[in-house]
Parts: sequence; C-alpha cells; structure tokens
Amino acid sequence: MITLRSFLIGIICVVAICAVTPYSNHYVDGAYLSSNHLPLGPLFIITILVFVVNSILIRISPKAILSQTELVTIWSMMVLAVSIPSKSFAEYLLPDLVAPYYLATAENEWQDLFHQYIPSWLVPSDNKAIFYFYRGSPVKSIPWRAWEKPLLAWSIYALGLYGMMYCLSVILRKQWIEHEKLTFPLVKLPSEIMKNPEGRSALNSFLKNHSLWIGFAISSLIHIFNGFNANFPHVPRIPMQFSLDPLLTEKPWNSILPLPITIQPSVIGVSYLLTLRVSFSVWFFYLFYKF
Repeated sequence: MITLRSFLIGIICVVAICAVTPYSNHYVDGAYLSSNHLPLGPLFIITILVFVVNSILIRISPKAILSQTELVTIWSMMVLAVSIPSKSFAEYLLPDLVAPYYLATAENEWQDLFHQYIPSWLVPSDNKAIFYFYRGSPVKSIPWRAWEKPLLAWSIYALGLYGMMYCLSVILRKQWIEHEKLTFPLVKLPSEIMKNPEGRSALNSFLKNHSLWIGFAISSLIHIFNGFNANFPHVPRIPMQFSLDPLLTEKPWNSILPLPITIQPSVIGVSYLLTLRVSFSVWFFYLFYKF
C-alpha cells in the first residue's frame, strides 16, 4: 500500500533529481543521472535512503524505517520522472521548438515553407525568448510566459506517451514474463537493494554480500581515477575504450568501421541479469546493423 510518507518523499526526490539532471548534463558536463542503461540518480538516492536514512531510523525506532513497499514507491516515481528533463525528452524537445525560428534564414526559406503550419500554441512565439534560449538572457529570470502554452501542450503529449507505454506493458506482460521468461535488470537490482532487512539490521543479505562490494570497489576505483584524470591530467588514466579500426583494414571487415570497444563495468553487471538470448541479440544485431 502506498503511504503518504513514501509519496511525499518521492515528490521531494523527483523535484530534486529533475532539477539536478539538466545542471549535470549541460552546465558541468558530468555523468548522466538518467537516460542510460542504469539510472544512476534514482539508484543513488535509493541507496542513500537504505544506507543512511534507514540506518538512523532503525536505531531510533525500528518500526519507523522505510519498508520495501515504500522504497519501491519512491523508486517508481523517480524512474518515471527522470526521463522528462534528460535526453529522453526535454533535451531534444526544447531546442526543436525554437530551432525552426532561430535557424530560419533567407537562404533556407523556412519561414515561407512551413512556419504557417506550426500552431502558435505549440512553440514559443516571443522572438526575444527564442533568441535568449540560444544566446542566453541578459537577466537571470526566464521568460516563462512565452513558454507556458508550449510546455502545457507538450506535457499533455508526454502524459499520453506514458499512458501508451503502460498499455503496451499490460499487453506484453504475459508473453514476456510467463512465456519468454524475460528478466528486467532495472527492476531486479533495486528490488534486491530494497528488500526488507533481517532482524534489527539496517542492511539485507544482498547488501552484506562481500562479492558485491569487491566488484563495486573495483569499478569505483576505475571511475575515480578516470574522473580525476579528466580534471587533473597528471593523474593516470585507466583505458576503458579501444578501437579495432587498425585491425580491420581489409574488405569486407572495414565496412563496419568505426568500431570502438568500450568496457563499462556497470553494463557487464547488468548483462549478467539478462537472458542469454537477449544478451546475444544486443551485440549480434549491433554488428549486423554495422554491416
């Protein structure tokens, strides 16, 4: 059952992660908190709730800890919301709304070709707001009035997309789960983290597994070294990307170039949770497409 506490915490987490995501993606050019194979932002917050919040609550009042159901509620709210401010939606949508006007020139004749077919309520109509979007505003305030109608219209469209995906999941659920026995890594990993602990411990058996922390330490050290190298070049970098281009110079193999190979520990870990058929299809059809 969804509790009021979990709903309010979920709202706070959604607002926080939706505010931080554009800042991380565009301003500091940092790691993507969502829109990748593993939603790092929601996973980080859930981990903090389990390790920090529940560890404190279990010492104060064991009955007050966040239950698995509450954590699932918070997780679900975050993973549904983080796609909006990231590459999955807003990062492409917002520039596309103003580009037909900002990039229109006498040479491409966009104004005569299709401007009259774009509804005024679907895009910002204020020339200053369009200019400020690309060049920056001389003042700190955002011209929200010019964006009110377009954002409302596209929010309705986004809700429609969510509804469509929900309906598709209902239709495909039986085939995927009961017949094909597919696994869902984005559900499996957080569900293991969010399992109720045994006794008065704040951590469950999954989080007490030593193998988990060994793998976590190895991958973390790699990312820490490479992160420092990006800001301090004198720190050694651990190479995680290789190119097969020098080895594939003859036909027909050179037709698939460029062929970079990137080693991502998190992708390797997630792949272990996939069925063999799915993991095979991922790399096979990538090479098939390259040919």
